[in-house]
Amino acid sequence: MVFLFLACQNIKQSDKPNDLIPEEKMVDVLVDLYLFTATKAYNRNMLQESGLSSEMFIFEKHNIDSLQFEKSNAYYSANLELYGTIHKKAQTLLEAKLAELDSLISEINQSTEDSNSRQDTDTISKPDELLKKGL
Repeated sequence: MVFLFLACQNIKQSDKPNDLIPEEKMVDVLVDLYLFTATKAYNRNMLQESGLSSEMFIFEKHNIDSLQFEKSNAYYSANLELYGTIHKKAQTLLEAKLAELDSLISEINQSTEDSNSRQDTDTISKPDELLKKGL
């Protein structure tokens, strides 16, 4: 048991890459990766039909490449406290996006309900108007 513990202590930390993705940019990249992963889980066929590769799209969007991402991810993950902070920031941004979407959905639903309510009112008042006109 002690041997296992001591063996784990000699894990070499990744050297800081020359092209390290800055922390805040790494947060944005992770947010986009999480969103695409969720999209793939929700509607895989749509993404396959579009021919869109989520990773390539994200790397192009953030002007990085897969090797740069892998090196940066390995570097950050070697420091669990820093890696946890990056993931917490990503989670906070995702929660903010979710709240924004929930708000938009509520607005759309309210608008639809208002529209339906007006239509109901219009159809109810039309027979009364016809009676007043003597039709």
